[in-house]
Amino acid sequence: MKYLFACLLFAFPLSATVNKPLRWEWETGYRNDRIHWHLHEPGTGEGGMLAYTELYRDVEFWQNGLSLRVIHRDFTFFLGGAYGTFGRGTLYQTYSDLPFTSEHPQFEFNTEGFSADGSGYVGYAVNLTEGRTYEVLLTPLIGYAGHWEHLERHGGTPNSYMTSTCPQNLRLSWNGFFFGADFAANPGNRLHLRAGYAYNLMKMRLHTLYNYENAGQNTSNRIKAVQGGNPGQTGWLELHYSLDQFWRIGFGGLINYFPAQVVDTALTREVNSVTTQVPTQLKLRWTSVSGWLALSGEF
Repeated sequence: MKYLFACLLFAFPLSATVNKPLRWEWETGYRNDRIHWHLHEPGTGEGGMLAYTELYRDVEFWQNGLSLRVIHRDFTFFLGGAYGTFGRGTLYQTYSDLPFTSEHPQFEFNTEGFSADGSGYVGYAVNLTEGRTYEVLLTPLIGYAGHWEHLERHGGTPNSYMTSTCPQNLRLSWNGFFFGADFAANPGNRLHLRAGYAYNLMKMRLHTLYNYENAGQNTSNRIKAVQGGNPGQTGWLELHYSLDQFWRIGFGGLINYFPAQVVDTALTREVNSVTTQVPTQLKLRWTSVSGWLALSGEF
C-alpha cells in the first residue's frame, strides 16, 4: 500500500499540462451595496411582527483592488484584495413597535464609509482542449474570503413627536470558506474570457447602535449579532484583451448575495441609565454588485 501511495504521489504532478506565469492585476471601478436587516418578535421566525428595520440602498463605493494568479503544474493559486471608499448612500429607518405610538415612524440618513474585501483559493486547472490552437480551462477551487463594511449615518429627518439618531458606525462583516469553479477560455486570438461561481459558507457579524427620543426621554438600542454557517452566492465575469505577450487590459464584474439565517440575539436597551436585555430575532441580507476596468501584466 505504501508503494502505491508513493506512485500516485509522484505520478500526479507528472501528468500536469497547464503552466501559467505569475500575473498581477490592478482593478478600479464602481461598487453598489444593499443591506437590509430587521428585528422581529422572538420565536416567531421571519414572519413574526416587525419591531425595527434598516434598509441601506445604493451605497456607492469607488473600489480599487490588486490580485495575483499563477498556475504551476495544473495547480492554481489566487490571492486578491480590494478597498472601497466614499460609501455614499441612503439609510431608510423604520420603527414598527414603539410603546408610545401605533404609527410606524420613518427616518432617512445619509451614509459614508469604507469597505474591504480579501480572498484566496487553490484550484486544479483541467485543460479541456489540449493540443488545439485554442484553450479552455476548467478549475474546481476551494478558498477563504472575508468582507468588511463600516458605514457612518448622518442626518435623520425628524417628525413631529420624536427624533432618531445613529451615533455609531454600522459594522458588518462576513468571513468563511467557499468552493466553486472557474472557467477560462482563450479562443486563439487576443481575447481572454473568464467566468466563475462560488458557494459560500459565511460567518456574519453585525454591530450597530440606534437611539430615539420622545418627550425628553432618550432610549439607546445596541445590537451585536454573530452567526455562522450562512450560505452565500458569488459570481464573476471578466473579458481581457492582450496588448502583447505580457500586458492586458479589460473589464469585469462580480456579484455577492449573502442572506443570514434568523439569528436569536438580544437587544441591549438603555433608558434613563437603566439597562435591560430584550430578546429578539434578526434577519439580514447583503447584496454587492461591482464592475471595474483592469490592467494586468506578467512578472
